[in-house]
Amino acid sequence: MKKSCFTLVEVVMVVALIAVLTGIAIGGYSYAMGSARESATKSIIKQMEAALESGKTKHGFYPASAQMPGSGSTRFIQLLGSNGAEITDADLATRWGNLPEKYIKDFRRTLDFESLREYINDNGYICDAWGNPLIYTAPDTTARKAFTIRSYGPDGETGSGGASDDDITN
Repeated sequence: MKKSCFTLVEVVMVVALIAVLTGIAIGGYSYAMGSARESATKSIIKQMEAALESGKTKHGFYPASAQMPGSGSTRFIQLLGSNGAEITDADLATRWGNLPEKYIKDFRRTLDFESLREYINDNGYICDAWGNPLIYTAPDTTARKAFTIRSYGPDGETGSGGASDDDITN
């Protein structure tokens, strides 16, 4: 009676095939996750854009960059206190450079604040899907856009000249 066994070559070929298929699956998964994070970040930016446009319509202005927390050209959009502590509209209005409290209340309502809670970091800033704070730049007289909301993308860094290939803006 003849025993049927696999040869070493057959076993190696099966292992190699499994390795190739696993590599393809991991690559597809990585691409899908990156694409999902990019879509989530674009959605967050669209929500922010709608809330700021609503503020402009109701109150007649966008917040100035200097009114937002941060320094220099790096300004963040803060919605909570440190470690996720609730913060009143009045306190937040003060942190945003003494904006009217009604502006903050309308901004939070339009933004659907609760749906963004998972994207708020420990400092209370709204972040992109990679965990990097979104950057707000108010309009100036030379800007083509009313304002800019920027995510530095997966690398979390801006390129030379203020933008890199993976940055996402409104």
